[in-house]
Amino acid sequence: MVFLDKNSEKLTINRHFSENCTKIQIINKFTNDILELDDLQDTSDSEYFYVFDNLDLSELLDGEYAIVLLNEEDNVIEELLGVCGDYKKTRTSYQKQNNTRKVYERN
Repeated sequence: MVFLDKNSEKLTINRHFSENCTKIQIINKFTNDILELDDLQDTSDSEYFYVFDNLDLSELLDGEYAIVLLNEEDNVIEELLGVCGDYKKTRTSYQKQNNTRKVYERN
C-alpha cells in the first residue's frame, strides 16, 4: 500500500521489480479521475524503493486510489493500492430484527 500525502512534494513507493518507472497514473477509485505524472526521475539510492521529488499531489481527494507504474514504453510495471488522507472506509452491518415466519394458506 502506498500512502499519498497532498502536502508533500515527495512520493516513496516500494520497488518490487528492477524496471525503471518513468510515469505514474493515480486513479481515484470513487470518481475514476486520473492524475498522470510524466517524465519522472527516480532519486532513490536504494534498490527497494522509488523516490520521486517535486510532485504536485494537492488535487488529490481523501480516499482510495489505484496506482499504476509505467516504464519508458508505457508498459505496466505494477499496480498498487494507495490511500490519501485520514480516510476510513465505512462499513454498514445489518442484524436480523425479526426471526418469525408467517405462513399463509390459500383457499
